[in-house]
Amino acid sequence: MCAEKFIFVRSLSEEVKEKNLNTKIAECDLIYDILEKFKSLKYRNLINNREIDSYHKRKKQKEKKLQDKIIRQKMKEYYKLKDKLIIDKSFGTPEYNEVIARITKTKIKDKLYKMIFKGKGFWRNLSYTIRTLGVASAVTLYLGIIGASCGLSGWVAVLGIWSVFVFLLIIIIVGTWFLATWLWPHRDTYNEKYRV
Repeated sequence: MCAEKFIFVRSLSEEVKEKNLNTKIAECDLIYDILEKFKSLKYRNLINNREIDSYHKRKKQKEKKLQDKIIRQKMKEYYKLKDKLIIDKSFGTPEYNEVIARITKTKIKDKLYKMIFKGKGFWRNLSYTIRTLGVASAVTLYLGIIGASCGLSGWVAVLGIWSVFVFLLIIIIVGTWFLATWLWPHRDTYNEKYRV
């Protein structure tokens, strides 16, 4: 009987242990699930916060670019209106022609400076033109030399065409040099005016 009680108590205690163990396992699983949900929610919030931050940064950058563009447009309009106001005030006075000449000279200088020093098309077209004239002058020179050595009578006309090509080359190169030296001091005024 004592052995039966002992077995009964032992099996009862094992059963209680198993129930406690199962309960603890279930509690641990439940706590683990809650922690997992919390962690995933926390990481999701962190990711969302980063995405939101980068979105706001991009939005601020776009807004700043737009504001800068609007300010540049307003400044251009301001300078145009300022020039017009100067013209309107001085209309009918002896200084009128001088003011008009100064404003148009500044506008021409601005456009030329932008085209020559800020753009690439001018130099590319200039190099194509000079290259074409150089090739044409070389071809006509060789034709003139060959014609003169063969005793043909047309070599004088060919050398005349060659001299026209050389003259055009010299005029273009010297004209570009004069234009560049005339516009180079205008650089500071242009940069200050257009905030470059």
